[in-house]
Amino acid sequence: MAYEIDWTELANQDLEGVVRYIAEDNIDAARELGLKIISTIEDTAAFPFSGRKVPEKNNPLIREKIVRSHYRVIYRLNEEEGTLSVARVWRTSQGEPEL
Repeated sequence: MAYEIDWTELANQDLEGVVRYIAEDNIDAARELGLKIISTIEDTAAFPFSGRKVPEKNNPLIREKIVRSHYRVIYRLNEEEGTLSVARVWRTSQGEPEL
């Protein structure tokens, strides 16, 4: 059974910021990246442990997927509730994300 997805307000802001920034130069690329990030999380909900553990946290319930080699989509799992909470959408060049 797939986990239910919850996007935090911070993750929504991150995603919007990434898409807006890229759209300044290429609206099609921005749309494509935004949809790729969303579809990656939707796919991950079916296999929530498929993402790697976030190295900085070393917690098996805080995981991430790398999208297009430049974006970390960090999420937390709640096994009891069956939820996947997207915490951040973070450009890899920005260093360690605050969670």
